[in-house]
Amino acid sequence: MSNKRLLFGGRYIESCGPWSYRWRRLRLRWWLKRCNAVVVNEYVPDDAVHGVVEAADTVIVPRVGELAFGTLPLGLTFGRVVVAPNEGVFPEYLAGTENPLYAPRDGASLGVALERAARLDSAVMNTHNRQLTDSGSWDEIVMQCVKAL
Repeated sequence: MSNKRLLFGGRYIESCGPWSYRWRRLRLRWWLKRCNAVVVNEYVPDDAVHGVVEAADTVIVPRVGELAFGTLPLGLTFGRVVVAPNEGVFPEYLAGTENPLYAPRDGASLGVALERAARLDSAVMNTHNRQLTDSGSWDEIVMQCVKAL
């Protein structure tokens, strides 16, 4: 995976005390610099989001105990491999796909998932992930909700 580079897009937000937040944010900055990551550490307007996602091979859903569902369909819509935590709705939504899941709060697990993502055939994943989002019509979503009741 030595030919890969991290593109960090978004802002770091965490619920903790002000000093802990500053310390963790500073550690993240140092780590990103050490990794030679490309950082877009600001609000990305709607009309520019496509540029960030199109520049990536893989989209990581960096959530623990939160439902930030927008990142998942965004990555799938652009046909990117999505690496998501193995909790909440993510395992169910990605069931039957090759998109890797990682154990929340486990950096080693995320690393393994990223290595698996790097070995996937991007053309096949692009087609399959786009089909996932294309098949999600409102009629189908409503019918699945009715069946679940």
